[in-house]
Amino acid sequence: MNGPVQNAEYFDRIAHDWDNMMVLDGRAQAKVAESIAGLAINPGDFVLDAGCGTGVLFPHLLPQVGKAGKIIGCDVAPLMLEAAGKKHPSKRIELVCSDILEFLDSRAEASLGAVICFSAFPHFENKQKVIEGFYHVLAPGRRFLILHVSSSMELNEFHKTLQAPVNTHVLPDLSTLKVYAESAGFDVVRALDEPGLFMLFGEKPR
Repeated sequence: MNGPVQNAEYFDRIAHDWDNMMVLDGRAQAKVAESIAGLAINPGDFVLDAGCGTGVLFPHLLPQVGKAGKIIGCDVAPLMLEAAGKKHPSKRIELVCSDILEFLDSRAEASLGAVICFSAFPHFENKQKVIEGFYHVLAPGRRFLILHVSSSMELNEFHKTLQAPVNTHVLPDLSTLKVYAESAGFDVVRALDEPGLFMLFGEKPR
């Protein structure tokens, strides 16, 4: 089970250790930076970090959005967001404590410049609906990215070693995610699942 309440409780319990658990070596940092470049973020864009946790990606994203842009960090776990706010006190970061589907449904306009979901997608309950929500909030011609610095097999095997509810959380294979993305209306522009890297880019047609 990966309902929002169970997820919030789980990640709040490990919020104080999250940054130690998410230390990325130089090679992983390079993969993250290269992947973010593929989103083609423009200065002034508003970018959604879906499942932002403690803000691991914020240092990568802030230079991309520039002084006029903003990062919207959405996470279901309040203690993770509290840590993110302490680490990254910036007016260019808006932190939202919400289930991702509720947040996506609340957005009235298709105006975001990019959506990135790093090390979080397996924890979302209705994955197809989440991707449909990404389509709803993105401006035409803009992209979403699902990113992990491990393959789907590596990640799913690792999750099995963890406590409930995360031990049942699964990252779908690329073929499944491509179906979800294309059904939502996206063009899949790049997809990769190999040791040390999983990525899927979807672009909303203009």
